[in-house]
Amino acid sequence: MSIKMIKLSLPAISLIGFRYQSDYGGMKKLRCKLRILMAAEDPPITQAQLAKEILAGPNTINKLYNNTFKRIDAETVEKICHYFNCDISDLFELKVPVEKGNRRSGKP
Repeated sequence: MSIKMIKLSLPAISLIGFRYQSDYGGMKKLRCKLRILMAAEDPPITQAQLAKEILAGPNTINKLYNNTFKRIDAETVEKICHYFNCDISDLFELKVPVEKGNRRSGKP
């Protein structure tokens, strides 16, 4: 396993993070579980409703929901965690991405 240190910059925050190769050779990716948290609400909350409730942009919520985000605003993460009464580990996870060719057959 090789470890590389990277510096992540967020608005008004500077974090030091680690990016490393997993034992399977692929780099782990940060995945957002917002879709799961929203679906677990009774009744399920929409992206538009969440954006309005936490005063965040709908595009921001959409990017987190669909895991297309490139940067994460700490204040938005805090608001989402507060809204769902959860920890940051309930909202994000590091996963080895599944390659499209390996998804079902197990072959490259």
